[in-house]
Amino acid sequence: MIEYFTALVISYHLLGEPIDATIWLDSEASCETAMRGAGDLYETIYRLYGKDIMMRCHKSDVVSKTVRPQARPEGLTNG
Repeated sequence: MIEYFTALVISYHLLGEPIDATIWLDSEASCETAMRGAGDLYETIYRLYGKDIMMRCHKSDVVSKTVRPQARPEGLTNG
């Protein structure tokens, strides 16, 4: 399995200007967990700057981790 660095991007407007805040995480799963746990942050930004807010995960093409098959121990057979 290959995992990729993933950005948690929070987009909103401040004084009419678009703002993108980016937090880099080691996997898409980590990003989704962080996004689900960011409810208070989301609500604070919503309350301060209005309903024009979006939070999303954006997977990069940069590998963060690969899981490689391990060699079979000596003496172990398929049968």
